[in-house]
Amino acid sequence: MQKKETELLNESTQQTVNTMLLFAHDAETKNKKIVIWGAGKGGVRTFELLEHYGVEVNAFLDSAPDKIGTSLRRLPIISPEILTADSLWNHSHCAVFIASRAHAQIAQQLKTAGWCVYCGDYGEGEYFTVPQNLLNHDFFKGIAWYEEQIDKMAGRIGRCEYDLKAYSKLHDDVVERYWSNDTGRQKWICMRPFERLIITHGGDVICCCANQTKRTHILGNVFTNTYEEIWNSDNYKKLRYCVSQGNFEYCYDSCPVLVNKELYQDVVFPREKSVYHFDRWQDASLDTTPKEINIGPDPSCNLHCVSCRKNVVVISKEENEKNYDMLMKVVKPMLKDCRRIIFSRGEFFFSESLQAFCKTLSKLEYPNLKIDMVTNGQLFTPQKWSWLENVRDLISCINVSIDAATKETYEKLRRGGKWNVLCDNMEFIASLKNKKEIDFLYISFVVQDENFREIPRFVELGKKWGVDRIVFARVFNTGSYTTDELKQADVFNHKHVHYGEAKCILQKIKEETKDIEIQENCLQDYVLSDEGF
Repeated sequence: MQKKETELLNESTQQTVNTMLLFAHDAETKNKKIVIWGAGKGGVRTFELLEHYGVEVNAFLDSAPDKIGTSLRRLPIISPEILTADSLWNHSHCAVFIASRAHAQIAQQLKTAGWCVYCGDYGEGEYFTVPQNLLNHDFFKGIAWYEEQIDKMAGRIGRCEYDLKAYSKLHDDVVERYWSNDTGRQKWICMRPFERLIITHGGDVICCCANQTKRTHILGNVFTNTYEEIWNSDNYKKLRYCVSQGNFEYCYDSCPVLVNKELYQDVVFPREKSVYHFDRWQDASLDTTPKEINIGPDPSCNLHCVSCRKNVVVISKEENEKNYDMLMKVVKPMLKDCRRIIFSRGEFFFSESLQAFCKTLSKLEYPNLKIDMVTNGQLFTPQKWSWLENVRDLISCINVSIDAATKETYEKLRRGGKWNVLCDNMEFIASLKNKKEIDFLYISFVVQDENFREIPRFVELGKKWGVDRIVFARVFNTGSYTTDELKQADVFNHKHVHYGEAKCILQKIKEETKDIEIQENCLQDYVLSDEGF
């Protein structure tokens, strides 16, 4: 553990974070609004901490005239005068986190108005002052360590006993209470929870990228649950109901689908066009099977890219057999209504179980099914394509992850890969597109400090290969970075020394590229923590 993290979450600070969560939970159980007094950096950091633990914040307060009436993190900034002027915002209906350097004056103002300080231990009180040592540091640097301690201590935090399920339950309680809140997206619905199922390494099921749903929101596990138990689990139904109401409580602002709605008009569209309407979350069961299944139980890969993993991963023969058995018994029955399978985790051509499963499919049995593959391209040879003869007419899209436009950068970032091999195989894959043997060809690029200046050259390569889409993805931590390494790699962190240059390069590419679709999640106004959450 790094010294800074140890200092940040010493025993006193652990107790402070615990007290903050108890105060928030106490307010929620009493149906109180939660507001943060302070719309500066301290307020944002307090908001991020509370949001991380699933606590719903209703508004920011600030006395600055130029801030009142605007918004921060999609929440309104209102005048503190409302706490005394409006009975619906008095101490009986509201709980205040003071997150300002002027905390002493604010506390005195609240005391004069009859508010009481919250002291913890389930005591009474309507406001809590966030200590300056928390406001002056990055919360998330400590939160990962803090949650490790929760695991190690078997759920014991300070003098209160919880386990991690309690935090998920707290978040569910908050979501259910605020399902009707206007989150700024009330007119939209997202179809992911109704159509999509993603199987991750270990068998956990999600329906979106794991880092785009709060607390990852696990929906089941293919090794312990049946298909029916997963597809209509309580978590799936709650997520469906939530988005059907135009509320995205389970979702982070950084979700690329929400950010790029214009590119996903079949996924996110106005609620008025939806056929899904429920009176309660318990009613959100579906009779149909998923339309899209993303299969990734096998992390095996021939490369160990800097942004992904530290070592080459190869699972055992027993794990391969276990995965294949699961694919045949759990996944194959799901294919009744399925329109698309995506092989996106690990490397398809390096996975024995995925290749064996794919050989059991055919267009005769599944005439409406399409297959998409995400590959690093190193093993995508004419011989491999010939070997896939029984499913070649099902394969619709090939997405090649590359991350570079030069030999030097490619072989540095895509450890184990050879640039010449990639280029030869890309020519072959491009020929499949030209001969209409596949429908779409994409290439992707995880933007890092080592490669961002190659973005224009990467687009030129895309034009040469005749690709349909280029995806520029912001780097996040999958476990391969330390906190300091992520800070250095994440060039789209607003604090990065090259942020301005990288932003200009990508903005210019988006503006000037007309013949290829450019998709990215780098330029949006959201901030990833140093841990990559």
